[in-house]
Amino acid sequence: MSLNKIIVAIATIALVACGTTKIVEENKEQPGEDQISNETDAGKIWVNSFMDNCDGAVPHIYYLQTQEKTEKPAKNWDCIYQTIQGFEYEPGYIYQLEVKRIMTEGLPGLSLVQVISKERDPDYFRIYDIWAATHMNGEVLDVTATRPNIEVNLTTMKIMGKGMCNQYFGKIERYTTSTIKFGPIAGTKMMCPEIKQEQFFLEALKVTTTFEIKSMTLRLFNSNKEEVLRFQKVD
Repeated sequence: MSLNKIIVAIATIALVACGTTKIVEENKEQPGEDQISNETDAGKIWVNSFMDNCDGAVPHIYYLQTQEKTEKPAKNWDCIYQTIQGFEYEPGYIYQLEVKRIMTEGLPGLSLVQVISKERDPDYFRIYDIWAATHMNGEVLDVTATRPNIEVNLTTMKIMGKGMCNQYFGKIERYTTSTIKFGPIAGTKMMCPEIKQEQFFLEALKVTTTFEIKSMTLRLFNSNKEEVLRFQKVD
């Protein structure tokens, strides 16, 4: 082979290699761009009516709970540690969604295809009412005296009510169908003969961690599972 033919062959190989490199560079995924993974088939999942911080997760960070069963699940929900793109979540409702799997910045995730159903969870809203206290620290309150009450509002995630003397209000910092934690409680500063009992009542609210509702009775417990307050639903 002559020298000219060898030079032409080398130049041709170089041009092909450059063209291939250019095509690869043009098709290269851009940083932050959402790319659908190989598993693009849509699937159905259920989303629970409340979020949870999950065992071993960082405190005060809450995640959606989901399941992939065909029938609506009653327990054993799984936490997912990412959002579902395009899904607007409202606590208190159980959803069935159609989703597809995506990759975002190299991480797997979910994207909403459609909301199949949205059903109000009656268990979630059981505490959403006005309750009058009947017991405090295991002792029956005098029904002829002024009894404290509490109004639980899950829409605003706030509580309000009246002690023996003063109006009070505060936030709900944590809520599931069995756990509840109240934030700092503020109120008016009136004095009355029952002011010490009122202080005991407010302290009991501060240490509440769980609750139980049976029939028309609401019981609040501290972290040691000791009953601190008991209420009767107000008609």
